[in-house]
Amino acid sequence: MKLDRDIESFINNYVKALKEKNAVAFIGSGMSVSQGFFDWKKLLKPVADKLGLDINDEQHDLTSLAQFFVDDHGGVRGELDQILVEEYGKTKMSVSDNHRILARLPIQIYWTTNYDRLIENALLEQGKTPDIKKAQSDLTVNLPKRDAIIYKMHGDIETVSETVLTKHEYEDYNKKENCLVMHLKVTMFLEHFYLSDSVLLIPILTT
Repeated sequence: MKLDRDIESFINNYVKALKEKNAVAFIGSGMSVSQGFFDWKKLLKPVADKLGLDINDEQHDLTSLAQFFVDDHGGVRGELDQILVEEYGKTKMSVSDNHRILARLPIQIYWTTNYDRLIENALLEQGKTPDIKKAQSDLTVNLPKRDAIIYKMHGDIETVSETVLTKHEYEDYNKKENCLVMHLKVTMFLEHFYLSDSVLLIPILTT
């Protein structure tokens, strides 16, 4: 089957990139959900409840739900940020085996849309020093003796007010001259990506 051939070709290319130390990992929400973190639907359920809405009716446009909540609070994100902090605080940040596998591999660049710090903690467990880039201003300063760079496209829970969450924020993020986005485009062009929400590669790399 063509799909099988494509997968085999991808695996061969990615393993080659690992050996040449120019592989990149892109970590999506699936890696965190497995550790007990909420998916977006569950994360924003308290928001829907406060608005008197059914989250099941809003699940296909959750960024608009977040935007409506902020608009309903005078355009201020404070209460939304508080909900995020409380929901994340309910779950102990436990590094998964998949995070540990990625951290052990000779990967020097990680991209993630997640707010959590699981991949950072996994790298620290391996004795590696991660240089975290969660805002454009971080791009101008490099951590000495870093072993890997983590680009947090949508921000970090520890600076919750700067995370990308609402519809307008996503629109602005994609429209404006964003250095993180430019970095991602260059990386996608030059390097070999592994998309972590597809867990196919992890067991293969460990056999």
